Amino acid sequence: MEEKDNVEINDSITAPKAPKKRGATKGQLSDKTKESLAKGREKLNAKWEEDRKRKEELTEKYAIKKANKIIKEKLGIKKQMGIAEDDTEEEEPLKVIQPIKPKKKQTIILPEKSDSEEEVVYKKPKPKIEIPQPVIKPPSEGLRIVFF
Repeated sequence: MEEKDNVEINDSITAPKAPKKRGATKGQLSDKTKESLAKGREKLNAKWEEDRKRKEELTEKYAIKKANKIIKEKLGIKKQMGIAEDDTEEEEPLKVIQPIKPKKKQTIILPEKSDSEEEVVYKKPKPKIEIPQPVIKPPSEGLRIVFF
């Protein structure tokens, strides 16, 4: 038995190789993929630029609103305290010009009128009937439950 234990195995154990993938190998992209990535980058840059401009406009708008709020609070305090406005320099709220949104036009589609005489039937809505709810009385001390 000692002879079987002392036998050395010369075969080396190796992991199975993964199958090769078809198409481009690592680091290589096709021309179509490169073109689509370039287009995507251009669109992202344009979107980011628009977002940046919109953010700048909104920060300016909200800064003006905040300044107006502070000025109005100061004027209100001065009026409550009875301080003459002529003695101090006057602060006027800044005006924000907002674009006027066009009103939505409502389109009403009327059914076509036919020459034939048809009866127009008007239906009256049915009155709602209230269903009386059962009244639950709280149990009294002398009440017993009886099962049939």
